Amino acid sequence: MLALIERLKSKIEGEDKIHLRLFVILIFSLLTNILGCAFGYSTAHRMLPWIATIGFVLPVINFTISLLFLEAKTLKERLYIMLINSFALSVGGSLISVYFG
Repeated sequence: MLALIERLKSKIEGEDKIHLRLFVILIFSLLTNILGCAFGYSTAHRMLPWIATIGFVLPVINFTISLLFLEAKTLKERLYIMLINSFALSVGGSLISVYFG
């Protein structure tokens, strides 16, 4: 798993690849929100295999997003990451509420 994270980091590092880095953060943030909502749903309905699987995957994705945030060079890039994260969380929450509503 560590090798996969290192390979992903090496492909999106560099000043010229900030758009790719922000896109990866957007996808990971959407995935995190959707999986977080699915984790809550599976906890409420006692779906133990899903709870175990999602509970294992969520911290890995969050750790990857945290690494990308901490390795941002400028405050501007960190603000972009924060805004992308906020946008992805609002869109992901809306999609889940439409799906389950």
